[in-house]
Amino acid sequence: MAKFNEWLICPQPRLGAAGLLVLMFTASLLGPAAMDLYSPAIPTMAAYFSTTPDLVNWTLAGYALFMAVGLLVFGAVSDKYGRRSVLVAGAFAFSAASLLCMVAVNIQMLIAFRILQALGSGAVASSATAVVKDVLAPQYRERALAIIQAMFVLGLVLAPVAGAAILEVVDWRGTFAALALLGAFELVLALCFRETLPTGEGRSMGGARPTVGSLPAPSASAHPRGVLSSLGGLRQVARNHAFMLFLFITSAFEIGYMGFVSVASYIYIDGFGFSTFGYSICFSSAAIACAVGSVCWPKISGRVSARRFTTVALVASVAIGIALLIWGNTSALVFCAMFALFAFFEAVVRIIGINVLLAQNSALAGAAASLINFARSFIGFIGMGLVMLPWGGYVDAVALLIAGGMALALAAWVYLLHSRLILKGVKDDEQPEGVLWAKTPISSSR
Repeated sequence: MAKFNEWLICPQPRLGAAGLLVLMFTASLLGPAAMDLYSPAIPTMAAYFSTTPDLVNWTLAGYALFMAVGLLVFGAVSDKYGRRSVLVAGAFAFSAASLLCMVAVNIQMLIAFRILQALGSGAVASSATAVVKDVLAPQYRERALAIIQAMFVLGLVLAPVAGAAILEVVDWRGTFAALALLGAFELVLALCFRETLPTGEGRSMGGARPTVGSLPAPSASAHPRGVLSSLGGLRQVARNHAFMLFLFITSAFEIGYMGFVSVASYIYIDGFGFSTFGYSICFSSAAIACAVGSVCWPKISGRVSARRFTTVALVASVAIGIALLIWGNTSALVFCAMFALFAFFEAVVRIIGINVLLAQNSALAGAAASLINFARSFIGFIGMGLVMLPWGGYVDAVALLIAGGMALALAAWVYLLHSRLILKGVKDDEQPEGVLWAKTPISSSR
């Protein structure tokens, strides 16, 4: 495998290739860490603020909703003003909001500061996703995404354990101190980041388009004249019906996954009687399964097509949801093992989805990244709301969300494969009806 430096189209004199990888990893970690590090404290928050559990859950659900808003807006804005400015502003907002969360004196203030924190993490994540498209040569992009996700998932494994450890020493405010430090670290990296978009009219960067040898930096030919015009790139990307349908299919995993995240502490602590540390270990098992998926996919992708694996993942996930409904309440081990398998499929399909979807839009990578991240976060927010409905128990609720969400995604997948829609890297040419298993490579680089 080529050295990571050789994967880059645009140089990073101050960060280097390794520093850039850390920047992208940390950017992807901010949002989930802000939920997972804090989640072990959730069952105690209602008593602390003398409020209801439903209102406390808005510190999670509201965060997910406004992170989705940030993801939708700021990726497209970065197409106009550059990745660096959005990264710096977002990291600063995340750090400042984390400090404000520490001093919240009531639940309403905490929810408001969490909204600001969510907007900051959305800005960072959307811009960083577009950077993947800007700086990585197509033939290395999928492997880089797998490395970033493996590092990201490792962070998710450690986040709830770290949160539980923090709660052994201090109260919930300590988790936000840790998040402020993580945001400050990302801010330092963002300040060292060299802009990856070429200079355009109305931009204040100055200087020529960076190159590596004879390879030009990615073109950003459509820098609109204003922010509202830049948001028009979202509409242009959304006109690709195959893009939007595949985006829904690969994002539908978030209905069950984020529904689980919002009630996991109740399932393991209140339902199965675990301590906060025991909960963190069980919760981390899902993240470990994601890490395994991230590591395995680059090794098997040469033998299994994106089309075939996506079909298997969707069918298996429907079956997992049904199995959880039948046996999920029998023991924590059964629930944990079955959900971990679902998390494995979610992780692999996430890599497939990002790589394929970014390949559909060369000039509007920021807008494409915005829609990708917005869809995942907003669908996850819907899952977090649905799981709170009176299903009869949180285990049953998670099971029904997985089974129902994956059944909808499977139906959409069958329609996409049998339609005339073209999806580069998965469905480049018209396929005979009934062909769900065709060996179409995941990217044009293969």
